[in-house]
Amino acid sequence: MSEPTPGPWYSAWKRPVMVGVRGPIAELESIETLEGTMQATIGDFIVRGVRGECYPVKPDIFAETYDLFPTHDALIGAARPAADLLDNLLSRVRGFEFWEEHPYAAGIARD
Repeated sequence: MSEPTPGPWYSAWKRPVMVGVRGPIAELESIETLEGTMQATIGDFIVRGVRGECYPVKPDIFAETYDLFPTHDALIGAARPAADLLDNLLSRVRGFEFWEEHPYAAGIARD
């Protein structure tokens, strides 16, 4: 790799943006990128950028620079046990006499 043209270097934060990701891939793949065709190897991630451009990313670089966001289904699945527990606790509390007068009771739907 050649050195860039000499000059002053500055610090900058890269803006956080959500991108599409698939991988790690299980077989070799040719990816059309803005710079031409690139070969993605086993274990690479394929990233689709904010303008629809795709490019392969090595697993170590991916781990250092990206955080996977859970899918909608995974988020709902993870929240379900907590929601069930809350429903169970609320149904028990609703049976007590103080419930109707409790200041927080007005904001919670009753069965």
